[in-house]
Amino acid sequence: MTKYFPTPVQTPLLSEKNELKITASVPGDISVAYAPGQNIGIFTSVSFYNEIQESSSSLKGTLDEYKKTGNHLVFEAGVGYFKKLEPNFLFEIYGGFGLGRFNIESEYNNDPVNYEYKIPTSKFFVNPSFGIKRKHVEIAFSMRLTALNFGKSSTNFNTEMIDTDELENLDTRTYFFYEPSFTIRAGFEPIKFHYQVGYSHKFGSSYLNYLPFFNTVGITVDITPKLFKKNKGN
Repeated sequence: MTKYFPTPVQTPLLSEKNELKITASVPGDISVAYAPGQNIGIFTSVSFYNEIQESSSSLKGTLDEYKKTGNHLVFEAGVGYFKKLEPNFLFEIYGGFGLGRFNIESEYNNDPVNYEYKIPTSKFFVNPSFGIKRKHVEIAFSMRLTALNFGKSSTNFNTEMIDTDELENLDTRTYFFYEPSFTIRAGFEPIKFHYQVGYSHKFGSSYLNYLPFFNTVGITVDITPKLFKKNKGN
């Protein structure tokens, strides 16, 4: 099972005080960013991913089937600084933390026991970005650095299942990743199509089953003070 699904890289491209940006995307992410100050941004997000493995084998006329489900849930929050370099060019840097959990549930047709593995996760990250922000198009390139940790697990898996799923000693080290990404949004005020693609690479030789490429597709709603002024004028 996959132990680490990279969450979307936070690139809100806020540009003014009291701007609010909401992005909903698949496979399962919702993020909210807000600018409480002229150059200060905050954000929070939730991400959830599922994967299913099924298998069957026949030994001495007995059919052995199993279904394995992996569930990932991550909450993130952070704060950052943004600055207009020119009217349409932006620099931003965000840092934050994430808390989550990773569960595996295994069911066997010849075994009445429901096996479950649970482990908490935590991470810290920093993400600088350069972007272009125009009325109908936003483009950003980001480079996120992530430090991932696993907590103490609770499980009724036996030793063979632990070895098969490569779950032993997950909590004995910190895993570091660099994760470049490209984000594009296009549309009209205040709604734009959102797409992000990224690559995740782990530092070091320690093994971890993780997703190296990630992408999200969704919708971004950008609510600015100027938008309200336009509506009031109309």
